[in-house]
Amino acid sequence: MAALRAATLALLCAARAARPTQPPLGASDAAQRVRASIASAFARYRAEAWGADVLAPLTQSGRDRYASGTLGVTLVASLDALWAARLDDDLEAAAAWVAAESARPGGFGSYDARVDVGEASGRVLGGLLSAFAATGDVRLLRAARQLGDRLLPAWAASGGGAPVGRLWSAKIGVAAPPGDLGVGATLDAVAGLAELRELARVTGGRRFRDAADRHLAAVLGFQGRLRGDALASDRVSVTAGSFLAANLTLVAPGRGPEEALAAVAAAGPPGDAAAARAEAAWLRAADAYAAHLVQSVDGALFLGDLVANETLTTDFDGRSCAFPGLLARTPRRWPVSRPLADALIETCVRAATDMPSGVAPARSGWRDNRLGAASRADRGGDLAHAAATAKSLFFLRRATGDAAYAARAWDLFAHFEKGAATRGAFAAVGDAEADPAAESPRRLVDDMPPSVIAETLKFLYLTFLENETGATHWPAGDAFAVTPRGHALPVASAMSLPPTDDDVAGAALRVGRVGTLTIPDDVDAADAIETFAAAARDAGHEVFRAKEMARAYALVAPGRAPGRPLAEPVTMEGVLEENVTIHAFMDPADALQRVARALVARGRRVDRPWLADVYGRLCAHRACGAFPLAPPLTLAVPPLGSVTVEAWDEPADAVERFARSAAVRGRAGQG
Repeated sequence: MAALRAATLALLCAARAARPTQPPLGASDAAQRVRASIASAFARYRAEAWGADVLAPLTQSGRDRYASGTLGVTLVASLDALWAARLDDDLEAAAAWVAAESARPGGFGSYDARVDVGEASGRVLGGLLSAFAATGDVRLLRAARQLGDRLLPAWAASGGGAPVGRLWSAKIGVAAPPGDLGVGATLDAVAGLAELRELARVTGGRRFRDAADRHLAAVLGFQGRLRGDALASDRVSVTAGSFLAANLTLVAPGRGPEEALAAVAAAGPPGDAAAARAEAAWLRAADAYAAHLVQSVDGALFLGDLVANETLTTDFDGRSCAFPGLLARTPRRWPVSRPLADALIETCVRAATDMPSGVAPARSGWRDNRLGAASRADRGGDLAHAAATAKSLFFLRRATGDAAYAARAWDLFAHFEKGAATRGAFAAVGDAEADPAAESPRRLVDDMPPSVIAETLKFLYLTFLENETGATHWPAGDAFAVTPRGHALPVASAMSLPPTDDDVAGAALRVGRVGTLTIPDDVDAADAIETFAAAARDAGHEVFRAKEMARAYALVAPGRAPGRPLAEPVTMEGVLEENVTIHAFMDPADALQRVARALVARGRRVDRPWLADVYGRLCAHRACGAFPLAPPLTLAVPPLGSVTVEAWDEPADAVERFARSAAVRGRAGQG
């Protein structure tokens, strides 16, 4: 009851905070055209891919790209765009979907499924928090808090403060093994920097604040920066705490931590020491970019990539086009940095408008003094360039009031529409240098990234709206900080909810390199510990076995209602010509299926009644569900008969047995 009261109080306090004014409807042709594109693209998603991560516009279906469960990445990432464009019916439908997912057992994101932590924290958690800040809809904040709890094990697992890139099971709290060094993309390692801090602010959750503080300290402390300890590479080891030199790209502007650090700096309350450190790191990087990475070819300026041995190239990553907008959001540097920002954004727009497709390639470069794809492998247009460029154009126009940026935004949109539009939606481009008029079957890729609505179209619409009205609308620069995924988080005041975890009904233990063991008050401690241990083993972790389980049980059991002890190992004698021991850290169903497969491989007969009897004996002293084996799959193979594949069979083995049996029957028939 106390936990419920604390959670309700936090929601009510957050909901009463001042809300921004919803932008007016744009009246200009440009604003109306882009708003219509937002509406039609979301309508396609709503009709053909509702709840899926992305729309596959060519096959008119949905795909879950970022999780093997339902996160609705496009839906959630689009919430603030729908609000800004006053598409209120779509916004309510999307919020209702979020509320329904939150009402599931375990809450939003509670799937026994793999999850991409970078996208889940940047687009989904960020999208929920941004839309809540805009609308005050507590359904969105409730989902954000639930998702935050599901993602926290990624921060616990690395051992260094920054998150690992993937969760093995969001429901159970087990991260995917980070490997020997936990090597991954820098963008994933900095995901959630600003979002966790905002979640802590609006919920008062100490667990979120602690994770956010450790995360920022880890990122600021990463070793291996280059050029005066200012530039970070695009690869990092979260367990070793160091940026790494990749084989191809070493430093690619837009793939480092700078935009995330700038968001933390902008969102921090006055006098916040952590925000000040983040700002200092971002400004050092900005100066180093200007000093070391600016390149010029035929008068066009851009930020080149550093590759192995710190060689500067004439290639640039599409995500680097977010940099001019970052400069425009840095008032103390803006008068000096505007000429550089102007030159860089011009090249960014050209990277799209000079392409036959109208869409920039993933990486651009100069070949024979012509701007095009950096290489054959880079010719695909993943649409990240359009998102970064649209965001920069919005902030450049706002900082200057210059309508020239709106004109360049229209150029970008017109070419984007020409090259990527398909039946009211948009698709990634397979070959940026292919002419759309050719209608090659491989020209478009069956994928509409979440960034299309959440960033590209949203910022283009806001650019045309502010250019038309001459006023500053949402997100006001002094009230909101914009994240790397384009979501707007409120700038914190000095006041915030006192940090507490009173809303958590149960115990939570951080398990280094594995995740977070959560034991709700209404769940037996032994059940929760054994389930967590089995998931950790299945994920490939070599820790959290019998000793660690006993230690966890000793920590939490004394303060709880009496429950059963941890299960003792069960030994099956003589099953495989030797004894088979099934430990408490093994899932009984998985262990039993492994035994069944081994028996079949040795030519032994296995049937369901025998397995059910063994399963019942295994589960006499531990938590198990109903007999879990999937029903047999039977396929008709006329005129030969049918083949049956049991849950413990290897399909290829079953088919081979059927083929041998059919051959024998055929020979007998001939005789």
